[in-house]
Amino acid sequence: MTRDQINRFLEGIARGWSISRSCKLAGIKDLNAPSNLRRVNPGFADAWRMAHEAGTDRFEDAASDRAINGTTKGVYHQGRLVAFERVYSDKLLLAVLASRRPSKWRHFDKLGEGADGQAPSVRGEDVISILEQKLAGLEARSLARALPEGTSGGTDG
Repeated sequence: MTRDQINRFLEGIARGWSISRSCKLAGIKDLNAPSNLRRVNPGFADAWRMAHEAGTDRFEDAASDRAINGTTKGVYHQGRLVAFERVYSDKLLLAVLASRRPSKWRHFDKLGEGADGQAPSVRGEDVISILEQKLAGLEARSLARALPEGTSGGTDG
């Protein structure tokens, strides 16, 4: 493999692509060549690991975005597209929560299922509402701490 092929292969891995797709991008015909090089070249092995981490970061970012913002789905009536709706994935949301705060969400497995095998009913809108309420509470407490002693922060009419 040439240096250019190696760089293009690593670029594909950093995008989150498969080995075969990254080989195609790099023009590498032997799909085993990168793995063989990784076994004998520690520098390439390190670069591959870093590229793989970058690709995984992209997936994590996409999963977090979809978990919070959902995705749009077409609504059809009599075979015609009539509207769009926002669709949320409870399992994806719970998987993201479990990865970010395992001590709190560890009772859900990787697919976001509870002990009974069912995902609890959690909607993205509900999570956003809860987060907004918590942020408002934090802002209020922060403001109260910033005020001088003996003031209420309200206005006297």
